[in-house]
Amino acid sequence: MADCARGKLQAKKRELTLALEGTFTLEQRCLLDKELRQIEFLETQIAALEQEIERRVAAFEEPIQRLLTIPGIDRKTAWTILAEIGADLSAFPDAKRLASWAGLCPGNRESAGKRMSGRTRQANRYVKRAMCQAA
Repeated sequence: MADCARGKLQAKKRELTLALEGTFTLEQRCLLDKELRQIEFLETQIAALEQEIERRVAAFEEPIQRLLTIPGIDRKTAWTILAEIGADLSAFPDAKRLASWAGLCPGNRESAGKRMSGRTRQANRYVKRAMCQAA
């Protein structure tokens, strides 16, 4: 494995060889096998849940497609935004109100010309997290 090293690691082949040496007991092999089976189980569960979400949001395909046109928004982020905000945006008169509701607007507290705090307020944490990850 140490011979496969590239770049700066080539100068550290001796350390890599020492790091890769060791024993792997039967107990460790058994535990690792259990962990790998647990990961495989969880991956199948995630895939099943994603299929169920796809089935349930099929009625909202048009709003999802519009959200997907925004750079940084993937399908899961679109699901989160749609689940939290909804397809009907009539509750928000404009984009500024929606951004404020989602907690994405920085504070603008100022006193006597001195800027105090620009902290964003606590709001819908799911939309805020999804939008920050997309950005």
